[in-house]
Amino acid sequence: MFYLACPACKKKVSDDGQGYRCENCAKVYEDAVPTYNFSYKVSDCSGSLALQCLAESGDVILGMNCKAFYDDVH
Repeated sequence: MFYLACPACKKKVSDDGQGYRCENCAKVYEDAVPTYNFSYKVSDCSGSLALQCLAESGDVILGMNCKAFYDDVH
């Protein structure tokens, strides 16, 4: 539903025990940015669509920013 992103380039980071490592920036950051990335399906009588929700559009769809959602989950 979300991933931890680099604060500079928004690419996925990995926790290396000393911080969050971004392979794209080749840097280690103290914090990462929780970022939405999920699929959802919208249907009506004419059919349905599978849609992808990325980043800030999830704030609107779910009514909660990803940082708040992440904090509630963890």
